[in-house]
Amino acid sequence: MPGKDPWLVASYEIDMHEQLSRVSVSARLIQNAITESRVLHARQLCEIFIPAWDPKPDDICLGHLVPGWNDEHTARFKRLRDLVEDLKRKFGRSGRRNSPCWVFNKKMAHATLERTDDYDYKPALSMIDSALRPIIAEIESVAGRTFRRQLESVPGPVVTTAGTLRTESH
Repeated sequence: MPGKDPWLVASYEIDMHEQLSRVSVSARLIQNAITESRVLHARQLCEIFIPAWDPKPDDICLGHLVPGWNDEHTARFKRLRDLVEDLKRKFGRSGRRNSPCWVFNKKMAHATLERTDDYDYKPALSMIDSALRPIIAEIESVAGRTFRRQLESVPGPVVTTAGTLRTESH
């Protein structure tokens, strides 16, 4: 396949989303940056896992990670299809006001009149997180490989809960 390995791209999105979910700081600037990054990575994962209506030729989709997953005659992928349907239902659509899809698009990803300088993304992120985790585990199970977590063991600066930076070494 030309270009990037879909597994590496999906691994990065999963890694960033999971690592940012664990960070909690009090400094508003840092917290906003972390929250916006979590929204971005959650949105990217939804775009990878939920079949697109009009995919572009270079869009990474679940079929790149698990070929044949959407074949209704393949019982092996039934749980994955059910989990994707759950994510699709929870994520919603851009036209469904206050759905996570609408919130991520209107409140963060696009400069719209719906944006404010203060918005609580926790309910939308929580809803999507609860659907993403089992999908990630199921993909790894049916594909027989794991997404490479690159950031968990990388030494470097860490933001503490007080909003200060400290150096972490392994």
